[in-house]
Amino acid sequence: MRNNKGLAEVAILTYVIIGLALLFVPNPLSSSLGVGIRPNKTVQVEKVELLVDKNGNPVKASDGTYMVKRSVSDQDIQQKVGFFEWLRSLPILVLFLMGAGIIFPPVSLFLNVLYKRTMTEAKKIVQSVDAGLNKIDDSAKRESVLDAMSKVQDGSTKNLVSKLKR
Repeated sequence: MRNNKGLAEVAILTYVIIGLALLFVPNPLSSSLGVGIRPNKTVQVEKVELLVDKNGNPVKASDGTYMVKRSVSDQDIQQKVGFFEWLRSLPILVLFLMGAGIIFPPVSLFLNVLYKRTMTEAKKIVQSVDAGLNKIDDSAKRESVLDAMSKVQDGSTKNLVSKLKR
């Protein structure tokens, strides 16, 4: 085990490279996630021009119609994907996770503030109970109160009280 230093890092790096390859190389997985290469769009352009002589006058055919030159060309246009089009193409799970990333940080901040306030109030309660116990002069009464409190409290409550006494 001591000779295998860096094995975990290499394994994690390998997993990351494989994951990125699966995500960005065109395959069914990346296509289902909305990521991938969008093929270029081919557009046929037909151009019609009047044939003109050296003087710039249009040339007429024997039946009296004007002669035209037709040319057809294919244009290869790279497709542009707008933000909202890209967003619509994402699966619902990805959109849910994006929404959760926006919603849950403020919720966690609110819960953290609530937790800090609760701990502050709990610390005041523990300190007031300790101050009240210190006022009891009779050691037998004091031990009976501590014994009654110990029977009501479970292990997690005792750990919390010892943490709050610090």
